[in-house]
Amino acid sequence: MKKYVLLLCLTLFLFGCAQLSQIASYRVEQGQLEQILWDRINAMDTRVTILGMSAPLEVEKLSLEIGPEDTNLVRVHTAFTLQISGLGMSYPIAVEMSVEGAPIYRHDQHAVFVRNLDILNASIDAGGYRGSLGFLNREVKQILDEIMAEQPVYRLDADNPRHRMLMRFPISMEVESGGLRFRAQQNND
Repeated sequence: MKKYVLLLCLTLFLFGCAQLSQIASYRVEQGQLEQILWDRINAMDTRVTILGMSAPLEVEKLSLEIGPEDTNLVRVHTAFTLQISGLGMSYPIAVEMSVEGAPIYRHDQHAVFVRNLDILNASIDAGGYRGSLGFLNREVKQILDEIMAEQPVYRLDADNPRHRMLMRFPISMEVESGGLRFRAQQNND
């Protein structure tokens, strides 16, 4: 009888450890992050200021790659159109751009930011001109770096019980192919 009680206790202990390891790890899928970005785009004011003029911005395409080619990077491919109005006419400017950067988790904000951006390619189609924006890459990169330093791409939600449990511990974040993995770390005090 004592063997069965001991076996039952051991089984319950192992089951509890297995459940704790699932709670102590959380994965955000590429599709989830893509949907979060679309939701933010739809909720934000889609007007930008260029050369002192306000212009509507319409994002037509947005796709995300997490950990492409087994890297620790995130790639964003986007296409958008700006409608510049002046002298009673409207001028559409279509831009396609691909950027990549390193996702970094900031524990103090419980959020993921993308830093060290690189522009992989950028092209424009405006007023009969179609070509590369390579000559503007440094300026565009600087603007994007500033935006991404302030705007997280993902934030743990204190209202989500699983997130709340993770937020009690120091967290490490790993880039995996197709997702980001958050893991609770042991406190080494």
